[in-house]
Amino acid sequence: MCWTKYTLPWMYECWRWDEQWVYHEVDHGIDARRWEYYTLSDGRWLPRRLTVGTEWSLDVTDNRVRWVDAACNPLPDRTMPYRLHTRFEPAFDAGGDLGVRDTLVLEYQPDPEHADAGTLESFYFAKGAGWFLWTRSDGVRVAFNRIGGLARPPAPLCARDFQFTP
Repeated sequence: MCWTKYTLPWMYECWRWDEQWVYHEVDHGIDARRWEYYTLSDGRWLPRRLTVGTEWSLDVTDNRVRWVDAACNPLPDRTMPYRLHTRFEPAFDAGGDLGVRDTLVLEYQPDPEHADAGTLESFYFAKGAGWFLWTRSDGVRVAFNRIGGLARPPAPLCARDFQFTP
């Protein structure tokens, strides 16, 4: 499953799942780095099922990241541990068209042993609505809590394969 970011077809993320996990498959939405993307060797992002009211966390220590440049050339893999943590926020005001809903908050900390200020990302998922808010600890906040809009299929992975059609 993929979704675009900022309504731009070349900025998107893709996810997959099995019976146990939801995996982060590809991040092709790197701000200010058009057409670059990365994949993770592990990619576990969230258990497929969680119990409401409980917290969960996972340290992914044996993960590698593969960046691919704008010309679609893979760069050497490198180590990239990350940490995930969830919490539930009952009756969270999602704003926009969503209103007050029970919400799952997923926190993602890349390279937790060397975390710089401002790198913690939080993803907010509202019951019955899905992902509606992304924040980063340096103050960046992006909400997408309006119902409707245009469906935008993601573009190919590489700029050379992109064909614009109005």
